[in-house]
Amino acid sequence: MPRDPDEYDSDGGSPTRGTPQSIPENMRGYQQVYLIKKPNPNTSDAYSGEREVLFRCGNWCYVGRVTLDFGGAEGPDDDDESDSEGKDMSLKDIPRVIPILQRQQGKLAFYCNHDSVPRDSSFFEPLETMQEAQDFLSGEFISDEFNDSLERFESMYPWMNDDEVKSYFELNANFENDPMENIQCICSKTYARGLIFVTIYFENTFYVTISEGSGDQPLLDVRFPDVSNHGEGVTLMSYIDNDIEAKYQKLTLWQSLAGEMKLSTLLAPRVKKTKNLASDSYVQSYIVMKPNKDEGNETFRTALFRFGSWCYSGRVQLTASLALADLPHVIPALRMQQSRLEFLCDVSAMPSRSPFVRPMEFAQKAAGVMEEEVVASEDVLNNLVERLCSMGLGDSISQWLEGDPSQSFFEFSFASTPKTDKAHKNVELMCTKSYTPNGLVTICIYFGGVYYLSLQEGGGEQPLLDSKFPNVAGKGRGYQIRSYSSGVEGWDSLRKVSIWQTQSAMQEEMEARIDKATDAEAKSGTSFGEAVAVTEARNAKMVDEELSRSYEVDAGAGVAEAKDAGMGEIESKMGMVEVGGSGASTPTAAAGAGVTSPTREIETAAESKTEGMAEAQSPERTVQKSPAKAVDDNEGGEAASPNTREAAGGAEAKNTPGGGQQQEGSRKQSLGAFHHLAPMRKPSGLESKLGDIRKGMGGLGPVGGGGNAAPWDPFGKPVLGKGKLDAKPL
Repeated sequence: MPRDPDEYDSDGGSPTRGTPQSIPENMRGYQQVYLIKKPNPNTSDAYSGEREVLFRCGNWCYVGRVTLDFGGAEGPDDDDESDSEGKDMSLKDIPRVIPILQRQQGKLAFYCNHDSVPRDSSFFEPLETMQEAQDFLSGEFISDEFNDSLERFESMYPWMNDDEVKSYFELNANFENDPMENIQCICSKTYARGLIFVTIYFENTFYVTISEGSGDQPLLDVRFPDVSNHGEGVTLMSYIDNDIEAKYQKLTLWQSLAGEMKLSTLLAPRVKKTKNLASDSYVQSYIVMKPNKDEGNETFRTALFRFGSWCYSGRVQLTASLALADLPHVIPALRMQQSRLEFLCDVSAMPSRSPFVRPMEFAQKAAGVMEEEVVASEDVLNNLVERLCSMGLGDSISQWLEGDPSQSFFEFSFASTPKTDKAHKNVELMCTKSYTPNGLVTICIYFGGVYYLSLQEGGGEQPLLDSKFPNVAGKGRGYQIRSYSSGVEGWDSLRKVSIWQTQSAMQEEMEARIDKATDAEAKSGTSFGEAVAVTEARNAKMVDEELSRSYEVDAGAGVAEAKDAGMGEIESKMGMVEVGGSGASTPTAAAGAGVTSPTREIETAAESKTEGMAEAQSPERTVQKSPAKAVDDNEGGEAASPNTREAAGGAEAKNTPGGGQQQEGSRKQSLGAFHHLAPMRKPSGLESKLGDIRKGMGGLGPVGGGGNAAPWDPFGKPVLGKGKLDAKPL
């Protein structure tokens, strides 16, 4: 409790309350201060527990970065929901955090003398604000008005005079231009006049305890009280109507109900909860989170890049909104900003509180189900091709199912449930390439609540870092393979599995049909050309009709039920529209006309020939010849990655594409015939799209930096000095 003010008033007069000038010099004694800053939103500090700190010990100040441990004790059933995913420090954490900080003093470096903190430093204003509050409280504790209020309430509340009862003061602040905006907490101990003043700042509130400090005292004492649990309280002073103390609101005395904790208990190490997301495959993943609208700039996004066994994260700058058609441009844009990423962890020890854990875990489990569904679809698709061939309609359908495998991809639609919503919370885009030991490359893309899957053969040498991903935005013909009313084992929210012809493949087919009719006309006359055009139109229409009624449903839903649920509508989509000037294309249709059918395009061509339309109105003009293109691997300026032959046999070959023996006769490998990717070329709109992204950059520091600016070596292993101070592969 505060002593009689006369003990501190050298001239016997009553001091002016709270003014620093009224504080005798001997009230400012030896100080020990810990300042912890809030996590930098441009880094992974928010969920890694790493913080920038300042430590003052007497006259000297030290700064550095340490790793702290927030949140309650973790158990086997801990879902990390009770502590805001580990991002926030609570008031109850302080008695534990300060000893943990002190144990990492080796990470701190000398900064300056306590009275020489640079005015432009991010520490200067918070330290000044803390000292002003301490001086204000010291002035209050020796003022007549405060002590009169204290004596008046002591008769009403016996616990205020009980030496066995612990208590603390709480001063609520009201800062207009908050100097503590980036400060998590400040903890201070001041030894003066035989007393120990402990002051804690946390969330616009100052907490103070006063205890006896006579005799010998340790120069370094990491014990701080728990002020998170209080009982009865008394408001001693109110400053709401006082202009002099406008930055403060009220001063309250609280009875403390917190129990005493031993220092050994506070320092007991806690096992950090992690998730093992390692697999037998070599994996390359990109995850882009949705922008935080509260930050005011929606071009900044948190991203993760998995390179084999190691994960890197950071803040990158993209366009304000992303579309599925932007995928070929987004990955090179991420590669351009690789210097902004820092090492996070080994994939076998992902921090359980990381926002990337749930989407990665869900996608990993879903990938196994998707591969099983693709395997099961092989017989269904073979039967479809055979049936259409027996009808004389197999040429076009077999071309995109059995011919060039880049002409198709799978789509997996699933229901929105609390589980799936939680797994994909704030995820904008997720792209993964998995190189399996059996020689199959699985390309999985998540966007807008839908998964897309493409397969290709992975035999021979493969690059360790390959940013080529297929464009799944344009769709041609589609065939629903299965629909599920209650999902499948391992993915109970799965509802529909479809295979799509790419839009470029559909265009090529239409052009081939039109060219066939044109050639027939040139060789055998107009009548024969018209007959061929009509035949082609009829065949295309019959294929569409066969696809629209040929699908399977599970035992839980009949055909009619599936159609009523919108799961039996198989449509062929055509028409192209430029998106953002990028050269990317997306399906479109005339207003009120539904989706354009390729059959209708062929019929239009036949009708135009029959009516003898002029060449300017010929069928060739009904198709835009814009074959789909994709991104060059080295777009973004990064040096080419070594192939698997160079990595073979070395320690860096861990989980690399060539790390496993190819299994002959693998059933999954046979699916590669459906889904190869042709050699990708640079699209005409890529440079303009990347140029738009570059124009908005600059708020996150330099991009690239020349040479290999990435925080990893050519094999994906973290490079010393490129990540966190204490980061190392686990």
